Amino acid sequence: MLKSEAKERVEKVFSDLFGADTLERMRSADKAFFTPEEARDQPAANELLDSLDQVEFVMTIEAEFGVEIKDPDAEKLISVESAVNYVAERLDPTAR
Repeated sequence: MLKSEAKERVEKVFSDLFGADTLERMRSADKAFFTPEEARDQPAANELLDSLDQVEFVMTIEAEFGVEIKDPDAEKLISVESAVNYVAERLDPTAR
């Protein structure tokens, strides 16, 4: 799968789940959209989506792309870029 196709589909999944405005805000701020586990108690974490949102996102990515994402990998999918890279590499190992 081309990385550009993976990006388009990952962004659509995210936008459908959480809204285009949330996607745009996270993209323009160039930050993760899910709070990393170790930072969940910090004030800035309130701006981000929570762990239940992350689970929903990962499950939707699995359904969209027909892949199973193991828990250790799912925890690393905290931004559009990380999700795109993961999907592209899983579906086309030469996409690195």
